[in-house]
Amino acid sequence: MAHGKTIYLSGGISGLDDASCNDWRAECVAALAHQNTILDPMRRDYRGREQGYEDAIILGDMADLARCDIVLANASAPSWGTAMEIYHAFHVLRKLVVAWGPSEFSPWLSVHTHALFDSLSEAICFVKEFEL
Repeated sequence: MAHGKTIYLSGGISGLDDASCNDWRAECVAALAHQNTILDPMRRDYRGREQGYEDAIILGDMADLARCDIVLANASAPSWGTAMEIYHAFHVLRKLVVAWGPSEFSPWLSVHTHALFDSLSEAICFVKEFEL
């Protein structure tokens, strides 16, 4: 179980409903967890009570980013946290950053990721096949 790659699931959380936060992450866990370690920030769900917990949120996410090998980012909608995580993982930590989203990608996203895909299934296939 604790072998393979360690993958952090970056994507919007604040202000989103359960399905928007969890459905795509559950698909990643189903496809990737049997061979890899998945770091899901939803295990620290502070939605609706973020004020006063900013440090806990950020420090938890930063610890996960430091620990992971790959960041798999949901870029289907703009998110401040996701953008900051992508930038930090790519430039500071030098992690592999893979993003997906059903939209035209910003040049900022194109420059701060190693691979971009139109669908989650394509991104999952890439992560599965990527050799560290």
